[in-house]
Amino acid sequence: MQLDTRSRLILQTLLSNPFITSMELTTTLQISKRQLTYSLSKINEYLKMKGFPTIKRNKQGLFLIPDKLFIQQQYESKLAESERDFFTEEQRILLILLMTLTSEEELSLVHFSSSLKVSKNTILKDLKRVKEYAQSFEVNYMYNRADGYIVTGDEYTIRKLLITIVRECMDRKNGDEFMRQYGQIKEEDITDFAERLMKVENRLQLKFTDDRMAIMPYIIACILQRVRLGHSIEHFHLRYEEIADTKEYLATEELFTDYKSISTDERLYIALHLLSTTLHSSKYVDEDVLPQIKETIKQFLINFERKACVVLQDKEQLISKLLLHATPAYYRIKYRLSELNQVDTSISKDFKELHYLVKETLTPFAKLFDHSIPENEIIYFSILLGGWLSKQGDNITEKIKAIVVCPHGTSISRMLMNTLEHLFPDFIFLGAVSLREFYEYSQDYHIVFTNVPLETVKRQYIINKFPTSTEWQKLQNIVINDLYGYTPQSLEVEAMIAIIEKNAAIYDREKLKKELTDYLQGADTKPKRSWHPDKLDLAQMMGENQVQFVNQVKDWQEAIWTAARPLIDNQIIQPAYAEAVIQDYNFASEYLFIGEKTVIPHTDPAHGALKVGMSFLIIKQGVKFSANKKAYLIVLLSALDREQHLRALLQLTDIAQDSQQINQVIAATSQQQLQELIQQLTKQGEKNREPFDSGETPVSRASIGKNVK
Repeated sequence: MQLDTRSRLILQTLLSNPFITSMELTTTLQISKRQLTYSLSKINEYLKMKGFPTIKRNKQGLFLIPDKLFIQQQYESKLAESERDFFTEEQRILLILLMTLTSEEELSLVHFSSSLKVSKNTILKDLKRVKEYAQSFEVNYMYNRADGYIVTGDEYTIRKLLITIVRECMDRKNGDEFMRQYGQIKEEDITDFAERLMKVENRLQLKFTDDRMAIMPYIIACILQRVRLGHSIEHFHLRYEEIADTKEYLATEELFTDYKSISTDERLYIALHLLSTTLHSSKYVDEDVLPQIKETIKQFLINFERKACVVLQDKEQLISKLLLHATPAYYRIKYRLSELNQVDTSISKDFKELHYLVKETLTPFAKLFDHSIPENEIIYFSILLGGWLSKQGDNITEKIKAIVVCPHGTSISRMLMNTLEHLFPDFIFLGAVSLREFYEYSQDYHIVFTNVPLETVKRQYIINKFPTSTEWQKLQNIVINDLYGYTPQSLEVEAMIAIIEKNAAIYDREKLKKELTDYLQGADTKPKRSWHPDKLDLAQMMGENQVQFVNQVKDWQEAIWTAARPLIDNQIIQPAYAEAVIQDYNFASEYLFIGEKTVIPHTDPAHGALKVGMSFLIIKQGVKFSANKKAYLIVLLSALDREQHLRALLQLTDIAQDSQQINQVIAATSQQQLQELIQQLTKQGEKNREPFDSGETPVSRASIGKNVK
């Protein structure tokens, strides 16, 4: 008597997980209770025949498995089929591909059926999955009469498929047996390659991680088998100079010193895998690393500290630790090998927050490779930084996390978030999102700053599109009072002055009050706008022929097209961008207005923004841009990079909200006059760049309010 496939799988599952319940077993194996009961009776018949006690179930659905069944030696000696003779569907798919990629024989349906001990019909079903699996690697699995079943496509890509299969097999129980039996690999070759790799470690003064060290002999053996079968790698995939100058390539020369048939291209290919293999340690990691990688890591850590509101301790040591990952990652990402570096992508709730921050701040690496970083590489960085933060006692999950909701476009939302980040330096700002994105937002957060009331149970603060300095101050007071129970301006300065008066003479009471207030609040508690030298100011945005003066226009649509012409002529935007601005604009709204007389039309850069730029249109008689407001200054904005224009936008906001200054701008009659005026006004504004003024103008909680639902 022999067990059928389902019964063997149930027995295997019970022996590997004896505490599984009946319900869990049926769910895991996707079988019915009736099928489970039938298979258990078959298993018990089989066990009786082989002299084993039977398996029973108690009332709680738990299985009572005799101890004898857990004794591996008795199990292997008395069962007719050993565990390795039975394969799941997933295992069969891997083994079919492994045989196809390494076998010297012409493989047929009969060959697979015989080797895997299943019917031809089962193999036919498996082959459909095999084709799908191969296609996910952009190679083809096919059959022809001359060669049997084969894999066709680019050899570099086929090798990625092969290495993935090797790793999948080695991650499973008895994986080494699978490889030797079905991958045409000899045990003595594995032992030989393992010894050679240890010599490579000694020569390079590094240590590969244990899991990579266990798998690499099998990978090398399979690569050499492909070479013996006549499948060679193409040289154009690799940058010879970048790899040939490395210690890893010299070590590869030593690794294959007695393999005369291994070409230079194949040695480069294997050296690439040594370069891209995860390291446990390296004596010379700081010396051997490419300069751009170390600089990129430093910039990444600067970004992370700013975004996560933490100070990383022992930074040089941390950089060295990150280099152990970043250096192999550089070669994996560059040569599209990251999918071979598998990592568990299931992450905890707490880890998701850290992972999000790492993903947001890894932009220097994205620029280094000119494309996005694969998810599994980001997870490695997250794990390393998470461990470091835990070591120094920092916990990201304890910090206040906030988002900004703004339905008025990326430029306004980015400007708001830029000021909020400086207003609340201890908060983690997860990003600015649109109204639609907010209701689909999955990250955890504590509070939300928004231009419009939201349906949310989270604490929310409603702010204007362009808050005044006093409104910003009011917002800071409200938020800090709500979260921490005090208001920065509510310090008992008068009480302190009274104490001083009892013990000393006061010559200038108002000056003392001001200095005490400034000291107690601290200069760093007031947010300052960040003025980076690489960001253009408003006067610099006034390119040649990008300033126009007209007496009147027919309507707001004509105003936008008039403002767009210089940007189109200077190839800063495409005509489609202006069309999108008009199509997206809601005349009933006033969201484009800054102050009472200025509008900044703009839309998503994807609609045709080519460069960062602004055009300035002054309309002496004004034009209605909403049912209730006329615009006299139209500044059409193209914000391609979403960063470089921020300085100019903040300067424009300051001017537009000052009635005297904006009237001066509208009264200008030439580009030179306007440019000189703007330079004068912005220079004047930079003398007092803090976004708060000292006024005590009351602000209602309706304009900057808290709405907790």
